[in-house]
Amino acid sequence: MSLPQNIEALDGSCVVIPCTFKPIEALGRDQIGVWISNDPWKGNKVFRKDTTYGVWTNVRVTIGHVRAGNCSTRLDRVGPQQGGTYYFRTEGKYDYTFGHNSLKMTVQDKPLITPFVPVKEGAVTNLSCSAPSSCPSDPPVLTWSDTLKGAKTETPQEVNRIQVVLRFTASHVHHNKTVTCMASSRGQRWINTVTLNITYSPRRTSISGHRIHNVTEGGAVTLSCTSSANPPSSYTWYHVTGSSVTQRGSGQSLPLHNVTLSDGGLYYCEARNKHGGENSTAVTIDVQREYR
Repeated sequence: MSLPQNIEALDGSCVVIPCTFKPIEALGRDQIGVWISNDPWKGNKVFRKDTTYGVWTNVRVTIGHVRAGNCSTRLDRVGPQQGGTYYFRTEGKYDYTFGHNSLKMTVQDKPLITPFVPVKEGAVTNLSCSAPSSCPSDPPVLTWSDTLKGAKTETPQEVNRIQVVLRFTASHVHHNKTVTCMASSRGQRWINTVTLNITYSPRRTSISGHRIHNVTEGGAVTLSCTSSANPPSSYTWYHVTGSSVTQRGSGQSLPLHNVTLSDGGLYYCEARNKHGGENSTAVTIDVQREYR
């Protein structure tokens, strides 16, 4: 007997099970086809001749010329309830179950998008969308919602499955962008959406507020640093006086309390993650002497 071990279908679509066997003359000429679920000997019938049962009740089933050894079967409007393991049997003068040949049917509710992993900026990335194509007369068509600014698509061929590959160079502008793949067939649509996770070094690092902070001696000021990065940045603060550069702290904010004249000068922050670092433009703290 020739029967695939696995077959996939999209929810609501059709599926053709390719199936052939060598007719056994001793069983008689008036054999009819039967499909059984779960167990070849104790399982329940889901199809016999022209009648469906159990989980196949609401499915339209068409079977080949069983007497000639053609047990290929088409199911229309399959759903998740049709997923499972099936066996084929012929019934007539004598019955014969092909108990060593099982078919596992899987029904998907949407296309599959891979890989779903973080991608480093600058990497040439292949994002694949695939879907079952187990019904030759109604194959689904796959489309992407966005080609990410001119990225090319390729369509490798697979047995009983179609695939569209979106090839693009990862950029920080793609981070958190949603991309949708849609499969369509016979007026039906199946959609899957992923959010891109692009890792990149800090960008647009800056200190918020004014370029010059006038502070009275003994007063206080807090500087805050921001940047765009994935994963998030860690921050280090530096104080520049003349030709001397001193590390003054870490964290996104640098609070300065009870400032003295020696606290005056230029300050900048460094944002860094595992992909690199970037310095902000320096700001000036001008400490004014307090006269009494």
